Amino acid sequence: MMFRRSRTRLRAGCTSILLICFTFPLSCDDGRRSATPVTARMADSDARAVRESSGPPIATVNGIDIGHRAFVKQLMESHGLALLRRRVMRDLAREEAKRLGIELAGRDVETEYVLTLRDGLSQSGEGGEWTPERRDRFIEELIRLRGWSRHEMNLVMERQAIIRKIASTQVTVDDGQLEAAFARKYGEKAVVRHIELAAPRWWGQLKQRLDEGVDFAELVASYSQNRASLDSDGLLPPFTANDPDIPGAFRAVAFELQPGQVSNPITFEGSLHILKLEERIPADTVELKDVGDALRGELTRELVEHRMAELSAALLRNCRLRIHEQTLRRQYKQRLEKGEIAGPMLEP
Repeated sequence: MMFRRSRTRLRAGCTSILLICFTFPLSCDDGRRSATPVTARMADSDARAVRESSGPPIATVNGIDIGHRAFVKQLMESHGLALLRRRVMRDLAREEAKRLGIELAGRDVETEYVLTLRDGLSQSGEGGEWTPERRDRFIEELIRLRGWSRHEMNLVMERQAIIRKIASTQVTVDDGQLEAAFARKYGEKAVVRHIELAAPRWWGQLKQRLDEGVDFAELVASYSQNRASLDSDGLLPPFTANDPDIPGAFRAVAFELQPGQVSNPITFEGSLHILKLEERIPADTVELKDVGDALRGELTRELVEHRMAELSAALLRNCRLRIHEQTLRRQYKQRLEKGEIAGPMLEP
């Protein structure tokens, strides 16, 4: 079972490239063995590619041309599909905005940059003033970490800005939603520990050890199959009675228990789950009228983000896509069949 409380974090990384030249013995006409470097054979291959290429060369190194066709083919194979998918998503967003009569302004794209970068900056734990210089440095770092070009970054930001503008026209927060959000954020919370059993047969043994006085937290490592809570000895983040990130069956049981009590097995998603209520945290002494405006803004942003994801998925799922370039077509079909990417079936 997974709980949706993770947040994306930017992490610095580095890639080392190690170039190694090997030699292999090959047969010669006179029967002797000779060592021919792999690099020499690669040069022969590149030379053949140049002869087969059309148009002017991409570059010339020590008098040897790098052929246009061979270079473009390698570029297609290594990065073409990723760029194509970003372009497709941007174009689909543009088409949908045009259909709805929504126009994108330059400031909308700039706002998207600010939202993305400030969110990434806060997630990384960095503080300090947000300056234009810092913004540019953060953009370059984000591009480096993701392995994108600046052009790709612009495609993504434009697409997100369009989708956000569309989603913002389709999201409203009514009083009922606001009251539910208030209860979820400021209401009474339960703090529980959790064990997910590998099979029902383990319940009897676990219950016996609990009856013998063994602490629940000590038993998590031995009995729980839930990776999300193992590191915290089964402790889950505090939740309210209407928290949508926690299964309803868990919430119902947790708020029936008294502190220190252990539940009977709860069946959820084909597994048995055991809860122990550690404590109840009283509701905050704050009134809706005092925090309503700020809470409405938070909830609106959350709903817009959710709607953006829905729109993006729907646009891609329902489009008609035909890829003419054979390398990209093959890559798309292979990755789609493996479930590595989402998208429509290709048209013939």
